[in-house]
Amino acid sequence: MTRRALIFSVCWFAIACGSSPTAPTTSTTPSTPTTASLTGTVVNPSGQGITGATIQILDGANAGKTTTSTSGGAFSFAGLTSGNANLSANAPCYNESRTGIFINGTNTAAFTLPFGAPFTRSGSGNNVFDMPTCVSRIHIVGSYSGFSSNFIVHIGGAHIVNDLLGTFWGPTVSDGTYLTTGGTVEIIDSLGVNWSFTQVR
Repeated sequence: MTRRALIFSVCWFAIACGSSPTAPTTSTTPSTPTTASLTGTVVNPSGQGITGATIQILDGANAGKTTTSTSGGAFSFAGLTSGNANLSANAPCYNESRTGIFINGTNTAAFTLPFGAPFTRSGSGNNVFDMPTCVSRIHIVGSYSGFSSNFIVHIGGAHIVNDLLGTFWGPTVSDGTYLTTGGTVEIIDSLGVNWSFTQVR
């Protein structure tokens, strides 16, 4: 065998039997986000739990999720994605409060809602309007300087005031503070009577 034939045979063997290296294959499994629960409380400045407050997650992976506080002001979220978030709490008769927290299943959120402006309403004669259910005491004043008129008030279907006012009856003013749970206020048979309702805390 000539030298040229030997070189050709060696080259052919290298090509036929050799193999070029390939990159190793890697499998990437998407990581599952860690989920966690979040619990907390909503209270007023006196430390009393607020029932029915709405708690909302404002941003982050859980943005838009809401829950409502139960008896004693307790609330909870389940199945949240772990991470930083800002939350808000709102309730009738109170101002909003916000807080930031890292949701990890261990940290808890605590809100203290400041009182909002007291509920007030004034007018004259017959009327119907809604009073927030958080109003527990209401100061009601009715006045009539004419000859004779009734002053009748129902709140949430309960009979609250039934007075006769005017110069014929003697008293021209009805003034009292009453316990209530709020609801629809109905002022009936009270033509000409000037009235005002003010929440008492």
